[in-house]
Amino acid sequence: MRRTAAAVALIALLVGAIAHEAGAATARPRLTPVVVAPVSAIPPTGVVGTDGAMHVLYELQLTNTQGVAAPLSRIEVRSIDPRGTVAVLEGAELTARLRRLDNQPVTVPAIDPSSQLLLLIDLTFPTAEDVPVALQHRITFGPTTTTPQARTSTEARVDLNSGAAPTLGPPVDGANWVITNGCCSPLSPHRTAILPTDAGLSVAQRYAVDFRQMDEAGRFVVADPAQLASYPGYGVNVLSVAPGRVVSVVDGFADQPPGVTPAPGTFAPDTNEGNSVVVDLGDGTYAFYGQLQTGSIIVSEGDRVRRGQALARLGNSGNSQSPHLHFHLMTAESVIGADGVPFVFNRFGYSGQIDPARLAQSGLQGTYGDNRFPVPMTRARQLPLDLAILDFVASPGSAGNPLA
Repeated sequence: MRRTAAAVALIALLVGAIAHEAGAATARPRLTPVVVAPVSAIPPTGVVGTDGAMHVLYELQLTNTQGVAAPLSRIEVRSIDPRGTVAVLEGAELTARLRRLDNQPVTVPAIDPSSQLLLLIDLTFPTAEDVPVALQHRITFGPTTTTPQARTSTEARVDLNSGAAPTLGPPVDGANWVITNGCCSPLSPHRTAILPTDAGLSVAQRYAVDFRQMDEAGRFVVADPAQLASYPGYGVNVLSVAPGRVVSVVDGFADQPPGVTPAPGTFAPDTNEGNSVVVDLGDGTYAFYGQLQTGSIIVSEGDRVRRGQALARLGNSGNSQSPHLHFHLMTAESVIGADGVPFVFNRFGYSGQIDPARLAQSGLQGTYGDNRFPVPMTRARQLPLDLAILDFVASPGSAGNPLA
């Protein structure tokens, strides 16, 4: 059948109108009893860990607008481009990743009436090419007394940053450094340190790590555990990871006796890490060094520092039970008003991992020398994951020099 030009034009207009209406319907917001939104306005950046995989961390805020509890049964993380399922959280794993606004864990995966929960998301991708452009979340909740059947909604688009994490030099020198409270466990005290501020919720310690040093025998403590000098890392130099300008110095807190937990309220959220230095790296990121030895800081606000320059000595100030260096990168000068960003170290020796079950049983009193590789593996531009053993020294012929 032949169509006139006018008929073809009319059909095109009708098809366009139908498509426009369908698009408008798809884009039109829908009411939902549970509202889901990203905590941070900054797109997450993937970072390669010592396992060779790409890690992406972020948080979601789940708000129950109903007067009854909203049980959560399943949360599916889906990639938008390309489309597919990235992760499924349900049961015990979902419960372990939920936190109240006061950072306390929950025992039941349900949002109380007219309340909110935080959900910690930690994703792993085989390579950088596998990291999608954006993510969405399919939330299954209910049934409730007002919603007799379980409901599923797709919410909270999260766009991902395709850029690379900042590359840093080492913050300490020497061998047998162990990353504790590191990426990427939802149980880490750094990961769950989400603070309320007048600018919103702050997750400055999202990628924070603690550096603790062992001796050659693999011991964190070599003599009396009540003495600071018994810990191999106590008093070593803390180094600037990059050139920059010192913008904050906190000093005057005494080193805590090892093994003693400071009384609640001893430290405020912005002094919880004790003596500290913040360096503006000039690219929108700030390096934070905490738990520094009292009276050891040798830089002042306004000083320009170079990469590898000594800033202070590793101590046990603040809310700390044993000597270590607390380190992280963030997007602002204030530790309570910034967003935590990932980072990689330019080069280091990777000597394996501490066995987590063994550490949980023996603690710092154990000996972990047999967890190390006989010969460290050279790694470049990676984020050391939790319980990784690192050597920030060169080959035996030039031992003691930071790798640059």
